Amino acid sequence: MPRYVECRSYLLKVGTTDRYLRLYEAIGYPVQRDYLGEPIGFFFTEVGALNKVMHMWGYDSLDARAERRARLFADPRWLDFLKQSWPLV
Repeated sequence: MPRYVECRSYLLKVGTTDRYLRLYEAIGYPVQRDYLGEPIGFFFTEVGALNKVMHMWGYDSLDARAERRARLFADPRWLDFLKQSWPLV
């Protein structure tokens, strides 16, 4: 069980949730999994506060988080995902 849990939440532009989820499934999730492991959870809304995605990642320490995220951000696949997905956020 991880000691630290990072919860990230993003509000997407109206009408872009399906496109974001397809892009995340194809590019974002595989590269994140390579560096961060399996997420604790990934959620999106269909009712209530719409157009929101949230994911949670576990780390044994804050140093482990910093190291794993630094490697993630050094991967061109992740940078490509960010370039394509940021206009949807």
